[in-house]
Amino acid sequence: MKRSLYFISLLFLLGCSAQPRPHGKMTLTLTDDLGRTVSLSQAPSRVISFAPSLTEMVYALGGEGRLAGVTAWCNWPPQAKEKTVVGDMISPNFERMVSLKPDLALMIGSRPSPLLKKFEALNIPVLCFKDETVADIQRALKALGQVLESPSRADSLTREMDLQLAAIKAAVDQVPMEQRPKVFAELGSSPLFAAGDSSFIGQMIALAGGINVTGNLPTSYTAVNPELVVKNDPTIIIVLHPQANKEQIAQRLGWQNVSAVRNGRIYPGLDQDVILRPGPRFTEGIKILHGIFYAP
Repeated sequence: MKRSLYFISLLFLLGCSAQPRPHGKMTLTLTDDLGRTVSLSQAPSRVISFAPSLTEMVYALGGEGRLAGVTAWCNWPPQAKEKTVVGDMISPNFERMVSLKPDLALMIGSRPSPLLKKFEALNIPVLCFKDETVADIQRALKALGQVLESPSRADSLTREMDLQLAAIKAAVDQVPMEQRPKVFAELGSSPLFAAGDSSFIGQMIALAGGINVTGNLPTSYTAVNPELVVKNDPTIIIVLHPQANKEQIAQRLGWQNVSAVRNGRIYPGLDQDVILRPGPRFTEGIKILHGIFYAP
């Protein structure tokens, strides 16, 4: 499809709405996850990604040729590390970004950031995506599929995700709730950091068939008292940081009575990029967790 035709009356949703342009107008107008109206006069050819998950989506959609810049955290696929690094959301390199002459920037977030305002001041279009749920992932993937002229590929990827999720759900549904493993996901050890059910990892645990022992936390991620873990007695501990190994965790005061410690079911060394990154590989992460939870 020629790009000129692609943008004629093209509509798509980013969770909100888009308004059609009169036939013959080469403009794509859309509303992103922040409720911002974004207009593109042509398909982008020099894209900057400010999130590893979005970089993975661009590659999954075959749009890597349009990717001009990425963050230092964008490490998958390995070819992404060969792209020009433009800093990250906290420490962006504006001089380098401007030199790349981007015609679209991609970022994640649930509220406007200083970086977004900088781009707006430079008249560089920006699409902001939420990345908190499976629905957010699939919506972003479909939107990028339209922007990068790969809608059929996006549809194929989301269908494959749905099939994989359905297969895991079918297996999980066979396990009564009272027989599902109680899981503690440790995200940091100093202080001890945990995730609530509203977090992305909290949702991953539930989809994989586990019960998050810190699911009732008031926020998605927060520091917790180690005694809370002892009290909730998880049967599995997954360690998603490099700060403590299995032996150090087992030696914590009072943790010798925790079922996961007694039974040696502490799992460090997991691929954090797969399990914690809300990108196109998230179903791989769920499979890894499901395999751990229901290991014979």
